[in-house]
Amino acid sequence: MITFGGSQAELNLPLPPAHQLQSFTPLVAQGMTPLGGALSLASEMIEDKDCIPSRAYKPVIVLVSDGYPNDEWQGPFARLVNGERSSKATRFAMAIGADSDEFLSELQTALKSANAIRLSADSPLGVASYS
Repeated sequence: MITFGGSQAELNLPLPPAHQLQSFTPLVAQGMTPLGGALSLASEMIEDKDCIPSRAYKPVIVLVSDGYPNDEWQGPFARLVNGERSSKATRFAMAIGADSDEFLSELQTALKSANAIRLSADSPLGVASYS
């Protein structure tokens, strides 16, 4: 799991086998939204065959954000969508909060793909309606 809040994106939870995943630290929305850094990190991980072996491959990317990115995200996004391996990923995007819906619309326009699902909610509690 890659988190992006405050000043940078970082790998918050490495990629364990699914049966070993017990829990993770609750996420807190705060400060800036360095999405470009998160997209770059995700692209690097997916394209790295040592990190994600081909035999374990069909990545799923789930983007959850509460705001508009404050860094350059279009270039990293294009690399993620067009990468040799990352282009094959299934992609989901969820916007939470009033500030995020405009960005999610822009992201969907940039994606232009039937391989993406767009979800939005006015608050974190609205996410439950998608279960």
